[in-house]
Amino acid sequence: MTSERRSISCTRARIRPVGRCGEVGRTMPSTLREVALAAGVSYQTVSRVINEHSAVAARTRERVLRAIELLQYEPNEAARQLRRTRDRQQPDGPAHPR
Repeated sequence: MTSERRSISCTRARIRPVGRCGEVGRTMPSTLREVALAAGVSYQTVSRVINEHSAVAARTRERVLRAIELLQYEPNEAARQLRRTRDRQQPDGPAHPR
Protein backbone atom coordinates (compact mmCIF):
# COMPACT_ATOMS: atom_id res chain seq x y z
CA MET A 1 0.00 0.00 0.00
CA THR A 2 1.48 3.33 -0.97
CA SER A 3 1.75 6.23 1.41
CA GLU A 4 -0.55 8.24 -0.88
CA ARG A 5 -3.27 5.62 -0.53
CA ARG A 6 -2.92 5.54 3.25
CA SER A 7 -3.18 9.34 3.40
CA ILE A 8 -6.43 9.14 1.48
CA SER A 9 -7.66 6.53 3.96
CA CYS A 10 -6.83 8.91 6.81
CA THR A 11 -8.90 11.64 5.16
CA ARG A 12 -11.85 9.45 4.22
CA ALA A 13 -12.10 8.00 7.70
CA ARG A 14 -12.13 11.54 9.16
CA ILE A 15 -8.96 10.67 10.97
CA ARG A 16 -6.23 13.24 11.36
CA PRO A 17 -2.95 12.10 9.86
CA VAL A 18 -0.15 12.03 12.44
CA GLY A 19 3.58 12.24 11.81
CA ARG A 20 3.98 8.58 10.94
CA CYS A 21 0.54 7.91 9.48
CA GLY A 22 1.04 6.08 6.23
CA GLU A 23 4.81 5.77 6.31
CA VAL A 24 6.04 2.86 4.25
CA GLY A 25 8.65 0.58 5.80
CA ARG A 26 7.98 1.83 9.30
CA THR A 27 9.70 -0.25 12.00
CA MET A 28 8.28 1.09 15.27
CA PRO A 29 4.76 0.04 16.32
CA SER A 30 2.05 2.65 16.78
CA THR A 31 1.37 3.87 20.29
CA LEU A 32 -1.92 4.41 22.06
CA ARG A 33 -1.26 8.16 22.05
CA GLU A 34 -0.71 8.17 18.27
CA VAL A 35 -4.05 6.43 17.81
CA ALA A 36 -5.67 9.04 20.06
CA LEU A 37 -4.10 11.88 18.08
CA ALA A 38 -5.19 10.35 14.76
CA ALA A 39 -8.77 9.84 15.98
CA GLY A 40 -8.96 13.24 17.68
CA VAL A 41 -9.72 11.82 21.13
CA SER A 42 -7.88 11.39 24.41
CA TYR A 43 -5.71 8.36 25.11
CA GLN A 44 -8.21 7.38 27.83
CA THR A 45 -10.94 7.12 25.19
CA VAL A 46 -8.74 4.83 23.09
CA SER A 47 -8.16 2.70 26.17
CA ARG A 48 -11.92 2.53 26.81
CA VAL A 49 -12.54 1.39 23.24
CA ILE A 50 -9.83 -1.29 23.47
CA ASN A 51 -11.23 -2.53 26.79
CA GLU A 52 -14.81 -2.44 25.44
CA HIS A 53 -16.06 0.05 28.03
CA SER A 54 -19.69 1.04 27.50
CA ALA A 55 -19.18 4.79 28.10
CA VAL A 56 -18.00 5.55 24.53
CA ALA A 57 -20.34 6.89 21.86
CA ALA A 58 -20.80 4.68 18.80
CA ARG A 59 -19.39 7.26 16.35
CA THR A 60 -16.34 7.84 18.55
CA ARG A 61 -15.81 4.08 18.87
CA GLU A 62 -15.93 3.74 15.06
CA ARG A 63 -13.43 6.58 14.61
CA VAL A 64 -11.02 5.04 17.12
CA LEU A 65 -11.34 1.58 15.57
CA ARG A 66 -10.59 3.05 12.12
CA ALA A 67 -7.49 4.77 13.51
CA ILE A 68 -6.39 1.51 15.17
CA GLU A 69 -6.77 -0.32 11.88
CA LEU A 70 -5.08 2.40 9.83
CA LEU A 71 -2.10 2.68 12.17
CA GLN A 72 -2.00 -1.09 12.70
CA TYR A 73 -1.99 -0.60 16.47
CA GLU A 74 -1.48 -3.66 18.64
CA PRO A 75 -1.43 -3.42 22.43
CA ASN A 76 1.95 -4.20 23.99
CA GLU A 77 1.31 -7.24 26.19
CA ALA A 78 4.64 -6.88 28.03
CA ALA A 79 3.69 -3.34 29.05
CA ARG A 80 0.25 -4.53 30.18
CA GLN A 81 1.80 -7.22 32.36
CA LEU A 82 4.21 -4.74 33.92
CA ARG A 83 1.33 -2.39 34.72
CA ARG A 84 -0.79 -5.16 36.24
CA THR A 85 2.13 -6.33 38.39
CA ARG A 86 2.86 -2.78 39.56
CA ASP A 87 -0.82 -2.18 40.40
CA ARG A 88 -0.93 -5.34 42.52
CA GLN A 89 2.15 -4.26 44.47
CA GLN A 90 0.73 -0.89 45.58
CA PRO A 91 0.43 -0.72 49.39
CA ASP A 92 -2.96 -0.15 50.93
CA GLY A 93 -3.54 3.22 52.54
CA PRO A 94 -1.45 6.41 52.37
CA ALA A 95 2.13 6.20 51.14
CA HIS A 96 3.48 8.20 54.10
CA PRO A 97 1.52 7.60 57.31
CA ARG A 98 1.76 10.38 59.89
